[in-house]
Amino acid sequence: MKYNPKVRNKLEENIAEPLIHITAIKLFHENFDWHKICDSTDQKTGLPMGVELPYNKNHLTFHYIGISLSNPNNVQYRFMLEGFDEGWSPVTKATFATYSNIPHGEYTFKVVSSNKGNNWTAASSFHFVVKPPFWLTWWFYVLCIAGLFGIGYSIYRSRVEAIRKDKEKERMGFNSRLLALKQ
Repeated sequence: MKYNPKVRNKLEENIAEPLIHITAIKLFHENFDWHKICDSTDQKTGLPMGVELPYNKNHLTFHYIGISLSNPNNVQYRFMLEGFDEGWSPVTKATFATYSNIPHGEYTFKVVSSNKGNNWTAASSFHFVVKPPFWLTWWFYVLCIAGLFGIGYSIYRSRVEAIRKDKEKERMGFNSRLLALKQ
């Protein structure tokens, strides 16, 4: 069997999977101090952990890179935002993904890479939560229901009081007429 370096290089390209890392997460295309809204920072990746975003901070850009020393020009990516996307994105060479107007809920951003082959790396992921606006929280619903009951009860009490006063006036008028007739 003859040695063919092209075949060997082709096999090595497909076998050596690139290492994938999420390098940065930007909020509204700008760097953000994640320490304000996260529990801690992952020592290995430097990414924030336990991120809970307010409902109005829901435009995120994820930057990632696939490191391949043997074939850096052929690195391809697929990504998805679990809880938002239905499946993996088409294959791309772009090293970022942007999501805007993310509704409230729990999400996990995942990205995988390959060297133009079918061997995709294990996913690098980032988990975060977008909190609902206050008007969609359980305590706001309870407050509204209690307020409606309070308003309904106040209307009921004022109506009962008005009827009681009308009856009292009627009774007083009747008693005064009765007294006048007796005299």
